[in-house]
Amino acid sequence: MEVEDHHASHLSRQYTYDIGLWDLPPGRELPLHTHRFFECFVVTGGRPLQTFPTERKVMGRGEVFFVHPECVHGFANPADAEEGARWINLRFDSRCHEQLRSTIGAEFTTWPWIVGASTGFHLSYEICDAFESLVANLPHQQRRLMDLMALLCPLLAQVQDQDPVGKRPPRWFEKAIEALRQHEVAAWHLETFIAHCHRSRDYVARVFQEHHGTTTTRWLRNQRLEEAAQILKFGDAPIIDVALECGFPSLSVFYRYFRDHFGCSPAAFRKRWRNPSTATLA
Repeated sequence: MEVEDHHASHLSRQYTYDIGLWDLPPGRELPLHTHRFFECFVVTGGRPLQTFPTERKVMGRGEVFFVHPECVHGFANPADAEEGARWINLRFDSRCHEQLRSTIGAEFTTWPWIVGASTGFHLSYEICDAFESLVANLPHQQRRLMDLMALLCPLLAQVQDQDPVGKRPPRWFEKAIEALRQHEVAAWHLETFIAHCHRSRDYVARVFQEHHGTTTTRWLRNQRLEEAAQILKFGDAPIIDVALECGFPSLSVFYRYFRDHFGCSPAAFRKRWRNPSTATLA
């Protein structure tokens, strides 16, 4: 078995950590390797394989893995895959790891970076989407320990009380979410999702709670709220139009759920985004 050593020379001395955005085309493979740094990666698309010396494990969107430097692993995307395999990778050295562990390690019965292992957990799609957004909006000129903590803490908080992944969500469940994403966000409602599942409402609710830690209705509503936030950030449409476009029946309902989710009104959110120095939480 030939194993490459991916050392940390590419980690810039200017930064505390590094971010990698991977998109592995169908039929491509990254060989078995080890590192001299710690890793955390979140799968954001496709169904890549994580390869080990004696086995291969299928991964999917919403899984996070904590990889110890001594772990021997690689990646592959099957030739018959329908899309590229995508994941976001955080890399940091042992000094960062020790600072991280000394700060929050006492909260964990088992620290997720296990010697010689790649330990995986399920994230809710809500947390996965929020992580993608954080990475996309992170200033490239600032990669300090506090920024690394801001990226990792939401992931660590969700996996704190989980057992490592033993099974993936059912394929029919993943296909239903993929089908839902083909609709306009205004159509992201419970009945639409149930129709794509071809299962009973109660059964879908149990599977959703098991794998994503929230109710189907709440997750769907939060997806519509996140879409509304993007429109408020970059568009000039009246707030009532944003509410209707994102599937909320009235302005009052939209305001109530938006405030619960973001901690401020839609108007204050838009003002804060465009003029941070003068915005309030009205």
